[in-house]
Formats: sequence, structure tokens, C-alpha cells
Amino acid sequence: MRTQPTGNGRAQDPFRRVFVRMTNTYFEAGDWTLEEMLEDVKFGVMTDHFIRGMEDPVGGGFEGQALRGFLIENGKVTDMLRSFTLTGKALEILKTTDAVAKDVRLGGGNCGKGSEDYVPVSDGGPYCRSRVILGGG
Repeated sequence: MRTQPTGNGRAQDPFRRVFVRMTNTYFEAGDWTLEEMLEDVKFGVMTDHFIRGMEDPVGGGFEGQALRGFLIENGKVTDMLRSFTLTGKALEILKTTDAVAKDVRLGGGNCGKGSEDYVPVSDGGPYCRSRVILGGG
């Protein structure tokens, strides 16, 4: 990506191992309203907040677990869905992203390694519409 290394290795405290950590990665705001993005969706799911996730830096896969989501049918939000997981190959999904919302929401989160060792990071961004997502959960 033609950038200099940023030194994103951090530990939860001085007594723990240093791991490579995400810091602030967001999509830039786009030109769409959420309503415009939903209009063309025949059948899909939408989530407004992920509660955890992980990535495979070697294979390029990722997964994100949503606490809740919403079913979209013929451009309308119809039903609330219980917790589910979105998963796939990051670059394949990014290639299908065809709409990004104007509004950006940011918040606080954590980057964890395993079942412990959490450090604070930022999360959030605009709604993004992608066509290739595999679901389970």
C-alpha cells in the first residue's frame, strides 16, 4: 500500500506480550442515504453494530458477529434478527461494495487476542452495501 510501518504493536499492560493491533480503519463517507441503499435490496440482512470479530491475515478471511440485525425484503426493513455472523473473504466482499452511506458513526471498541488481552481501539463508520456475504450463526 506504499505506506511506512506504523508500529501498531501494543500490549494490554507491561506484563503481557505485544501483538499487532488494528487501530482506526474506516470507510470514508459516501454519497448515499441509508434509505437509498435499501431501495434496491430484494433480500438481505443489515446490522448496525458488530460485537466481536476476527480476521485471518494470511488467508484474507474475516468474521464479524452482530448482536442483532434486520431482514431486508424488497427495499424495506421487515424483521429483527437475533445474533448472527457475517463471514467471507475481505477483498472479495470489498470488490462488491457498491454503495457507502453519507453518515459516519464512530465509537469505542476493543482489540482482543484470544480470550483475554484487550486494548482499546476505535470502531464504526458508515453503512456499506456489499453483494457477496456468506452468513451463519
